[in-house]
Amino acid sequence: VDGLAMDGWFTIDANDVIIDDNFAEAFSGTGSDIFNQVEAEGRMDLSIKNGQFFPQKDDGSRRFKVPIEAKLTNCNLGRNGLISDLNANVSMHVSYETGNGLSEANAKIVGRSLLVKGRPLSNLQAFGKYEPNDKKFVCRQFISDCCGGKVTGQCSLDYPGRKGSGYMLQMIFDSLELESIVHAVDTSPSEKLYSGSANCDFVMSGALGDNSNRIGRINIGVNDVQVTERSLAGKVLTAANRNKPSDFFFKDMSIR
Repeated sequence: VDGLAMDGWFTIDANDVIIDDNFAEAFSGTGSDIFNQVEAEGRMDLSIKNGQFFPQKDDGSRRFKVPIEAKLTNCNLGRNGLISDLNANVSMHVSYETGNGLSEANAKIVGRSLLVKGRPLSNLQAFGKYEPNDKKFVCRQFISDCCGGKVTGQCSLDYPGRKGSGYMLQMIFDSLELESIVHAVDTSPSEKLYSGSANCDFVMSGALGDNSNRIGRINIGVNDVQVTERSLAGKVLTAANRNKPSDFFFKDMSIR
C-alpha cells in the first residue's frame, strides 16, 4: 500500500502537557509562528477525537482536520505578564496543512479565571476564528466578569511576521466597583476605603513584542465616588472640602 496516498482517522489523549518552546517546535508554518509570538506557557490536557488526515499532495504537504478539546491550567501569554493564570476549556475545529500551516480554525473559550496585568477576570466566554484570506485571527464575542461588573470586547491578531504580529483590542468595562479596582492593585487595606463605580471604553493597537508603535485611546467615567476619611485620599479631599459623592469623566486619554 502506498503510504503517501493513504487517508484515515486518529485519536489522541494527552494529560499534563507542558506548553513551552519545545511544544511550539512540534508545529510548522503558522502554528509555530503563533506560539513563538504569543510566548505561551503553561500546562494542558488535550483530547482529539476522530481527527482526519488526507493523502499527501504532490508538493509533499498533507492536510489534517482536527477537532480539539483542551483544558488549560495556569497558562501565561506574553512574558511581560499581559495575561497570566489562565484556566479555561477550549473547543476548536482546525484545518491544518503541513508546511503551510493553518487554513481554517474556529474556537470557543470558556474561562474560569485569568489575570490581565494582575487584574482578575472570571466567567470568561469568547468565540474566535482564523480568517485565512486576511491572515488574521478574530474574536468578536468576548464577555467576562471583572471587579463586580462586566467586560465585553473584540480583538484581532495578524499573521505573524518578522516584526511581530499586529493586534487590535477594543473593550468596554461596565459598572466596575471602584473598591474592587483599588483592591486589585493594593491588597493591603483591610477595610472599605472607597466606593463608587466606573465605566470605560478602551481601544489599543500595536505589535506583539514591540512596544514602540503601541497606541490607544481610553474614555473613563467614574460615578458617585466616595472615600473614607481614614484613607490618604480621604484626608486630602477632606482638607480640600471635596469629600462628597462626586462624578469624574476622563476623555480621549492617550496610551503609550
